[in-house]
Amino acid sequence: MATRKLDKDDIREIICYNRLREHHKGLANVYSIKNIASKYNVSPTTVHGIIYGYHYNDVAMEIFREENK
Repeated sequence: MATRKLDKDDIREIICYNRLREHHKGLANVYSIKNIASKYNVSPTTVHGIIYGYHYNDVAMEIFREENK
C-alpha cells in the first residue's frame, strides 16, 4: 500500500477550498487548484484528482457522508 501524504483534514480543506472557488468566481485565483496544491506541497494533478474523485476517493466519500448526516 502506498504512503499517503495528505490526511483526512487536508482532504476536507481541499474540498472546501474548491467549493469556495466555485461559489466565488471572483476569488478563483486565490482558491485556484495551483494555489491549493502549493499550500499542501502536492501537484495540481493531485488536487484535481481529489476534487473529481480520482485520488483519495475513500477519504472524500467519508467526508461527504459525515457532512450529509
